[in-house]
Amino acid sequence: MTKILIVLAVLAFSSPTLAKDVYFDGLVDEKIVTATIKHLSLGDRLILNSRGGNLQAAYRLSEFVRANLVSTHVNSTGWCQSACVLIYAAGVQRTAGVSSMFHLHMGRDDRGNIDTDATIWYFVQLMRYGMNKNIALIPSVENTINLDYETARFVGLVTD
Repeated sequence: MTKILIVLAVLAFSSPTLAKDVYFDGLVDEKIVTATIKHLSLGDRLILNSRGGNLQAAYRLSEFVRANLVSTHVNSTGWCQSACVLIYAAGVQRTAGVSSMFHLHMGRDDRGNIDTDATIWYFVQLMRYGMNKNIALIPSVENTINLDYETARFVGLVTD
């Protein structure tokens, strides 16, 4: 009887919790990032729909996503732009609907001028998370790069 109870106790405490979907919809800022981190657990899936926002807040969430083996997803009707792409790229598995869109752009300073250092940092982080060198083959229009689903797969953003 004791052996059965020990086995049941081990099973009860060792069974993994079920991963859940957590939704992120809106601009990236410190408040929504903090709230999102509170809801995410190891192995969850973060579903993104955002036109971007604060890059520092996005970096904080992206590092949390990567450290906690969170997967990321953008629905077919969704957008992932600017700072959102940094969060998305941090996912250990990155999926997207076939009509999803991704938008990357060069960093800008407070006056709206291109910030070369911020731009380099942004693309280095994206590559650290898994975007490949094929991004250099994608033409930019007015310092922005728009990626549909197939192109996002080509540059390594979408993994499945």
